[in-house]
Amino acid sequence: FDMHFENGEVIREKVTLNTDRDTFLFPMAQEIKWINFDPSHTLLAEWTENKTAESYIAELQMASSQYDKREALVKLRGEQVDPSIYEAILVSDENYINKWISLNRLKYDSSKKDLYLTALENADNIYLKGKLISEFAEHTDDISNETLTDILDNDRSWNVLSPALYVLYAKDRASAQKYLDVFSDSPDTDMILTIASIYLEDKNSQRFDDLLTKYVDLDPRVVGSYTQILTGLIDISDSERKPLMEEKLFNLVANKTVLSANKRKAIGNMVAEWKNSKG
Repeated sequence: FDMHFENGEVIREKVTLNTDRDTFLFPMAQEIKWINFDPSHTLLAEWTENKTAESYIAELQMASSQYDKREALVKLRGEQVDPSIYEAILVSDENYINKWISLNRLKYDSSKKDLYLTALENADNIYLKGKLISEFAEHTDDISNETLTDILDNDRSWNVLSPALYVLYAKDRASAQKYLDVFSDSPDTDMILTIASIYLEDKNSQRFDDLLTKYVDLDPRVVGSYTQILTGLIDISDSERKPLMEEKLFNLVANKTVLSANKRKAIGNMVAEWKNSKG
């Protein structure tokens, strides 16, 4: 195991366990910040550690191994941790999974918008980038039109384009209209759902119905959350085209080659519930 000290010094010790339980004493000139048991990750035996939150925080800050940092992040779930620790990870050279975990532990703060924008600029993973863009959905003044339109003009990942379009629409509908038209022919499920949600907010039932038709007719290999479309159908309370939408959905449910049994059942139940609520 490695003993890590405040000054950055690391001392490695090797011990042999000959019994089920043993105690080892080592004289130290200074306090240990954290101990990394099995630092080379070579032990095959199952074992557990009983560390304090402070020890895991020290491991997170001082460990050189991404594996050890990930372990510390997992163990710190639910613990009270200074947000600055997670913020530092967002703008570090850590791998995207550690950044993703850290981002999920933070509550967006407009006073830290520059930190989020820097993390967005440096993000090298499409899922992390999309997640960072989504953080601005309710804080659209914190991200510029130029940043969003640059993403929409140059990025090639639907995981990034979808949230960028949604945030731009929330910020500047006129600027977003161009991209609504451009991406309406997208084969991507998330982008179609993003545009559908925008039409829902505008109560544009005709455009939503057009998207529904496209969504239902997609290659089943790229179709995902059908129930979200049905939820959208229910939300358009003033639509005169509900019967047509309902018929499309019933046909979709009946198509056993497209949906799994669980999805057919879920959609069928939602359609039945909606019909019952309308008498």
